[in-house]
Amino acid sequence: MTSEVLLMNLEAVVMGADSAVTISAPDRGRFSQSGIEKIFLINEKGPVAAMVYGGGSYCGLPWRTVLGQFSDYC
Repeated sequence: MTSEVLLMNLEAVVMGADSAVTISAPDRGRFSQSGIEKIFLINEKGPVAAMVYGGGSYCGLPWRTVLGQFSDYC
């Protein structure tokens, strides 16, 4: 289970997420893994960031790769 929080007012935005993920594998059952990144800084000058929920992908690439490439481009 993922927990993500966004607090926003007229002066600032704060994002927070847990660093654990639960994985279901047919041969291993369910297990948890910690240390997973779920918040990605895209542009420090903006500042612009993205939060990822779940294990989605874009055109077969993990969001980590897509957002990393976009950050490099910006």
